[in-house]
Amino acid sequence: VTEIGSKAFYKNTSVQTIKLPEYVLTLGKNVFSGCKNLKKVTYRGKTYSKKQLTSLSKAVAAEAKLTASEIPADELECYIENGSMCIYKYNGNAENIVIPRKYDGHEIIVLNDDAFAGHTEIKSVSMPDSVYWISDGVFSGCTSLTDISITDTVYSIGCRTFENCESLEKIELPSKVDRIYDKTFKGCVSLKTVILPDGFEEIYSEAFADCFSLKDLYLPDSIDKIESDAFKGCKKTIKVTAASKKAKKAQLKKLKKSGYKKFK
Repeated sequence: VTEIGSKAFYKNTSVQTIKLPEYVLTLGKNVFSGCKNLKKVTYRGKTYSKKQLTSLSKAVAAEAKLTASEIPADELECYIENGSMCIYKYNGNAENIVIPRKYDGHEIIVLNDDAFAGHTEIKSVSMPDSVYWISDGVFSGCTSLTDISITDTVYSIGCRTFENCESLEKIELPSKVDRIYDKTFKGCVSLKTVILPDGFEEIYSEAFADCFSLKDLYLPDSIDKIESDAFKGCKKTIKVTAASKKAKKAQLKKLKKSGYKKFK
């Protein structure tokens, strides 16, 4: 089901809760008009109250817009590994890409090693919440990339994932990611701001090496390990924000042990 027609539930006084199929992309007019006892509608894991039906309509419209912009199937090379659909290679040349939710009827779970690497034309990336795993070097060398939306379902981002993404200025990692591996952001020379989520634990070697513009870093209390050379080659004094003064003092001590000293 991709469309709910106009007045589909018109004056249905018995319905209290509705769960829309996740592939619905069109809501007709007055779909829920006259549903006096309706309490909530769920769509793509989010619940909307009766007073939030306008927001629901906007969410459906936004999803439709994304779907219309998705990468065509013939520009992707995909395969199934261990039951998960993986993007192996992207063969297009679009500047703004939207990774599709499905390929050949299977939800895309993994972006495989170097899948989009070297595509200097890519400026923005959006991905569906079916993606859980971003492997090594996926966007490395995407020198024009300025905007990437990483879904909250992602729990692992590999080595070199954004290496030499020279135009990227800000990154906020999703809540389930708890470590940054070797060289993940190495050579991101325009990167100014990094926000790490609560629960984040480890920064590996050269994760932010040669990030010449880095000046703002948010570190949660949960940081446990920062490897040597994690900030090798950085040039600016990096302002550290933590949850409290006590936490900041502890984080600064760990940061300076990594070899780079210009933190405040």
